[in-house]
Amino acid sequence: AHYTDREKILKIVEPVIIRPLAAEWDDAKAKIAEKLAEAAAAEAERRAFNQRVADLVKEGREAIRSTEAARRKELAAIERRRVAARAEAGDVLEAYLARLGAFRVLDPACGSGNFLYVALHALMDLERRAIVDAERMGLAVPAARVGLQAVKGIEIEAYAAELARMTLWIGYLQWNRKNAPGELQDPVLSSLDQIENRDALLNADGTEAEWPAVDVIIGNPPFLGGKRMRGNLGDETVNGLWRVFDRRVPHFSDFVCYWFAKSWDAIAAGRAIRAGLVATNSIRGGASRDILDAIVGGGCIFEAWSDEPWILDG
Repeated sequence: AHYTDREKILKIVEPVIIRPLAAEWDDAKAKIAEKLAEAAAAEAERRAFNQRVADLVKEGREAIRSTEAARRKELAAIERRRVAARAEAGDVLEAYLARLGAFRVLDPACGSGNFLYVALHALMDLERRAIVDAERMGLAVPAARVGLQAVKGIEIEAYAAELARMTLWIGYLQWNRKNAPGELQDPVLSSLDQIENRDALLNADGTEAEWPAVDVIIGNPPFLGGKRMRGNLGDETVNGLWRVFDRRVPHFSDFVCYWFAKSWDAIAAGRAIRAGLVATNSIRGGASRDILDAIVGGGCIFEAWSDEPWILDG
């Protein structure tokens, strides 16, 4: 009912997830190359050292004896530099792979999981690129660590939440079958508890629902004009939203504004770094405009599209 095609999803996933993480790998790769160049220089120095020793042998036994202690010390220093440089290169790689392994994406209105599916593949592709690059540079690399734990979702419809879990499992298995055959664990499937079946805004007792701390928030929250909310959601829900979000979301704002407000709150509180959400044009005016003004006031809208063709109901 609310399907978003891959091209539209990537308009959010690319700037929010792929672009910054790819830039981080470019920086890390440059540092690795620098350290490996230092190691190569130490290796060249070691070969030159061995050549000098060979020349000393030609001079006779006395020349070898008189310089033995100094030669041992010099060779040890060269080896320390070589080992240290390669170790530092390995540390840079490990830091980046650990960053990817700990990266978390939340879709707080995940539906059947399409946004999370694309995000999961993006993270696994980034990790594979780093591993392949590192291997080509001559580094030993650890096992891949990006998996289904990277994605989290909140979905109010039980059927959609279960469908999201299955969608993500299928996506994970598809990627591994294509890129890393033979690396799947047994059993292949396990629980996917981080896809939560609950309201993303209000708890059952009327208090504000909490979102988990993550790196980024993405998604396509539900669209509903402010004047249509009572008829679609009921008085109890709307009154609860107005009470809980009283000073953060103006009354009669578009329903989607609550997701923008909570995402902005998460970023301001350090519980997320970036967010990318789909909205309607109506968010630019009326009561809804206040949410965007607050975010613009923080200088934090870095990419946006004002109009995109959209297909609903076929």
